[in-house]
Amino acid sequence: MGLAFWTFELAGLEVPGIHLIATITGLISILFVVWTIISDSGIWLAGGLWSMHLMLIPAGFGWGSLLIVSVLLIICSTTSWVSGILTMRKAWRVFGAIDMILSWIVAMVLFSTGAGIETMLAVLIASSVLLGIVTYLNQTYEKTIING
Repeated sequence: MGLAFWTFELAGLEVPGIHLIATITGLISILFVVWTIISDSGIWLAGGLWSMHLMLIPAGFGWGSLLIVSVLLIICSTTSWVSGILTMRKAWRVFGAIDMILSWIVAMVLFSTGAGIETMLAVLIASSVLLGIVTYLNQTYEKTIING
């Protein structure tokens, strides 16, 4: 880490915070989950999803805004829920639903602390996109989910 500080100072750049590095790592984990689903390498799915959760959720608190925490939870929810539907793994669909509920709880705390209506609108739009994707996938794979 000492080299990082020295190199950034030499280049005249500000050293990135650990929350930025954790967020980038969490987003890379989402790409890994996508690769796992596309390549049908299901053995790696749990590792990618846990990595995403362990990176994005704590990183959200480093940004200093509960809105970021709520949006990152919705991103985790979307990734878990969609991967659970596409791979027919019920546990990840449940994790996706739990992440969405946690996102709503964070949004309620945010709203109770005096956040504006624009903040709640952002959370509601993100939630509606998530639920739209999940509804579409559930209707598309309905027979497979019922039989699976």
